[in-house]
Amino acid sequence: MESSNDKEFTLVTAGEYSDKRVEGLFSTPEKADDFKKKFPNEDWNDNTPIVLDRESVVPVDNHKVYFVRMFKNGDTDSITVQDMTLYSTERAYKKEFYFQDRVWGGEDGRKRIDVPEKVIQIYVWGKDEKHAVKIVNEIRAQLIALNLWGKVSSYGKDTFEEIIAKAKEGFNLLE
Repeated sequence: MESSNDKEFTLVTAGEYSDKRVEGLFSTPEKADDFKKKFPNEDWNDNTPIVLDRESVVPVDNHKVYFVRMFKNGDTDSITVQDMTLYSTERAYKKEFYFQDRVWGGEDGRKRIDVPEKVIQIYVWGKDEKHAVKIVNEIRAQLIALNLWGKVSSYGKDTFEEIIAKAKEGFNLLE
């Protein structure tokens, strides 16, 4: 049900599975098509019409936003489905992550527990919990391979992909 604050947009995506990504959000289908013509890409998917309002976003291809906490060894501390708000969907688009040295635990879940290694906390788009964990495992592997585990954060900064690209180009991300 659309309200006067709702606005229809066209979402352009590319790739599949854990490589699926949002490439642009356009005010009309024509502008989306113009963008795709200007930047040819064999990975383009069909345009997806979505309606945005101040509170929610329509999921893309039945994906949801998951918030995952994972240890360096790949064990998952928690997985939660997030409300589809502009706040959570933007964080999932960026694969926004940060590290913590404590998690919530105890019998009532309200006690802060120190952990021996930093835990990654990250927002991702996923079809289900298993898919979200797979995506986070791929991210975990890249951070470990580049010796960035526990040392960088994308919180309020670059997307995950931009951080990895900078690291591969030799930028010092630890300053």
